[in-house]
Amino acid sequence: MDVSPSAEGQRLVFSEFDQSQLGRSMLEQSDVLVFILDQDGSIASANSVVQQRLGYEPKDLAGLDFFAALSVGVESARLARLVKAQPPLLPAHARVELRGLNGVVQSFFCTASFSPEGQGREVVLMARPAGQISSRALVTEDSAALALFQNAPHAIFLHEPALGRVLQANTLALNLACCELQDLLGRDMQELLPFLSPLSLETAPAGHGIDTSLRARSGRLTPVSVTASRVELGGRVCFLLFVRDLSVERRAETERMASEARFKMALDRLIDGFCLLAPRRDALGGIEDFRFTYANPAAREALLIPAGETDRASLSGVFAASTAASLRDVFATVMRSGRDVNFDRIRLDQPARAAVFALHVCKHGEGVAISLRDETERAGYEQALAGKERSLSALLAHLPVGVFYVDLGAPQSPILNQSAMDLLGAGPETLDYRTCGRGLLADLAGNPLPDEQLPFNHLLQRQSAYRNDGLQLIRPGHSPVRLDISVSPVRDESGRIAAMVAVFNDITRRVALEAQLSQSQRMQALGTLAGGIAHDFNNVAQAISGSLELAKRSLDSSHSAYGNICAAQKAASRVTSLTVQLLSASKQRLEAAQTADAAPLIDETAVLLRGTIDKRICVEVDVARDCWPAVLEPGRLQQSLLNLALNARDAIEGNGVITIKARNITFTRDCAELHHECGPGDYVAISVSDTGVGMPPEIMARIFEPFFSTKPVGKGTGLGLSVVYANMRQVGGWVGVTSGRQGTTFTLYFRRGQGSVQRVEREEGSPDLPGTVGGNEHVLIVDDEPEILEIAGEFLTDSGYRVETAQDGVEALERLRRQPDVDLVLLDLTMPRMNGADTIKAIREECLAPCVVAMSGFAGGLDMDDLIKLGADAFLPKPYSLSQLTRVVREQLDLHPRRQA
Repeated sequence: MDVSPSAEGQRLVFSEFDQSQLGRSMLEQSDVLVFILDQDGSIASANSVVQQRLGYEPKDLAGLDFFAALSVGVESARLARLVKAQPPLLPAHARVELRGLNGVVQSFFCTASFSPEGQGREVVLMARPAGQISSRALVTEDSAALALFQNAPHAIFLHEPALGRVLQANTLALNLACCELQDLLGRDMQELLPFLSPLSLETAPAGHGIDTSLRARSGRLTPVSVTASRVELGGRVCFLLFVRDLSVERRAETERMASEARFKMALDRLIDGFCLLAPRRDALGGIEDFRFTYANPAAREALLIPAGETDRASLSGVFAASTAASLRDVFATVMRSGRDVNFDRIRLDQPARAAVFALHVCKHGEGVAISLRDETERAGYEQALAGKERSLSALLAHLPVGVFYVDLGAPQSPILNQSAMDLLGAGPETLDYRTCGRGLLADLAGNPLPDEQLPFNHLLQRQSAYRNDGLQLIRPGHSPVRLDISVSPVRDESGRIAAMVAVFNDITRRVALEAQLSQSQRMQALGTLAGGIAHDFNNVAQAISGSLELAKRSLDSSHSAYGNICAAQKAASRVTSLTVQLLSASKQRLEAAQTADAAPLIDETAVLLRGTIDKRICVEVDVARDCWPAVLEPGRLQQSLLNLALNARDAIEGNGVITIKARNITFTRDCAELHHECGPGDYVAISVSDTGVGMPPEIMARIFEPFFSTKPVGKGTGLGLSVVYANMRQVGGWVGVTSGRQGTTFTLYFRRGQGSVQRVEREEGSPDLPGTVGGNEHVLIVDDEPEILEIAGEFLTDSGYRVETAQDGVEALERLRRQPDVDLVLLDLTMPRMNGADTIKAIREECLAPCVVAMSGFAGGLDMDDLIKLGADAFLPKPYSLSQLTRVVREQLDLHPRRQA
């Protein structure tokens, strides 16, 4: 080899080492697999290293498609596209998998470039093993050698250690050193690699890269990796220095680390949990568990992984055994298939709790990545919300009022409960809030509501809540229903109406009950007034009848005044009868209620009617054979039937029929006919019907008022129906009435009797039996009416009794306390200062008299049970006859004799 200085200076120029010669030497000494491909990827030739590495004879590969026969994998396909492109996109680099003749796949770094000396744009493809490189003989074709040297993926310097000079360099090396070839050749290698000793190159293992810095002509240091390959050129030992620029990799690594730091920061700030897991394999290569390689704070909190222990955490440690096994199978499936798996809700049991998560699993490298969100609290809220929705649905379904909800954003899907659908006769699929009630809702006069006055439309027009309790719902084939309708707006955050809710309340029964209550209160007020009047009448009648009876007893029947006295007694009897009716109307009579069979009483009343009314009117009786016994007072029942029948007689002109019926009936709580003060149960209904002219509504509204009558003056008292009303209330029943063009029907509803009820019955009087009811006992008469005291005292004195009088309870108690020698106290219940009830109570508490007889024409809200509880031994209603007085006094004295001291 001729080595001489150039004429231009002392720099050594090794002209004999041209690039073609250097390339051929590299091919001869290198272990690179070289393939010459034509433009469609078919193999034209290959060097002997191919046989050594892959087992193929080079001649057997000629004509085969390199990418179809030898290479596999995604990178191989990409490289094939670049080589076969028109024009080819070269140079190109890729790491591909090559399949050997024995089927074993090996990994290679491949570089494809144009052959500058080839024909038809041939491609030189060099494959360098991904593992350790050893020297191999290469093909020596000039084109392959030149392509290998010039188009190598790294900068290549030829260095002779004996001289320490650069003998040759490729284009990438010149670019890295920032100089031209003529300026580089002959330079000291130590200038280029100041931190790399020659000895380290000679002793470095083959294929081992040494990281150092290369100084460019400008003095800038570039991080590089140097790999030395020993070659012999012309009998001299040289080194091919493969120099890889690390600056891009270092920048990429720095950027990667910064990106990873930013990514980790972002992951750490996520609300949702994020984890990376890698498989832990057993001795046979199977997956036995997954270990956590990363978990952000949200994941550690959700999975109860302590800070700093993520690397030691695993599925089997974080979750219960069954849950860990299930997740392991899911993760293994994702790794095999590469398909993501998503769980909207999955229960994952942990040692300390059972939690619900939303989970997404995807493949990540050799493991899996999961994102998770703890849904336990939310699931609890949703479960509670679902429970509330079920409760609300049940509440709406069982509400006795109709509910109609419409969202104006989705008006085609209103919500109605069953009561609303029953009232409106339609479901949500056919109801439109704009026309809800059209043709069905009317005012109380029966006039249909126009569309603008329909409930929802009215609210939208007024922009405020709507309420109307004066409407009725009229559906064909159904009875009118009285409604109380309220519609309320539901507003959004801006105050606009977003929805509306209407409540339809059926108040038909309530209105009827209010009418009954109003009637009852009116009757109670009028009855109280009538009772007060009757009390005064009774006192006057008692004085008159008593005086007349005393006068009559003192005269012979032949006396001229005897007839006048009898006439006066008849007039007093009429006054007594009138007061009895007034007291019945005011419910102040003390009568005996009992369980009795109504049939005989009805028959007796019918017989009486047939003998007294016009013969053109037929009286018919229809009593059910199985009619129950009823709680009634016989006298009140017959009186009520007579009053109703006589009114029916007056309503019939000419021929007609009066029918008295008795039937069993059972009422439930929802029955409209049931009176508001009476409970559900069994009743006996006794009705009196006529074929008369009937009554208009304005008359029916007042028929039970005392003194109200449509008869001419002098033809009636106006007390008949009010007495019937009071009689029924007194025995716990009520009166129903219907009237039309075909006549009127009054129905008396009596409670079904369960047994005999013993009550103190009212004395009806008895004939005067002088000389048989007298005595000599001591009697105290207490009354605030002087006339009554005088008459009763005189009569009892004439009968042999020792009589004292007192005008009120205070005076009576003072007398009894001075000397309790009275055998019987006869006292009025209604007196000033101290009434009769308080007086009786004091007498019994202090044991001032053995016998007490109460008397009154006005009970003042007391019944017989109350009087008995207070201590009264008997009751004498006013007005009474003198014979009744002496009989009651004698009977009670005999029943309660004074004990001898």
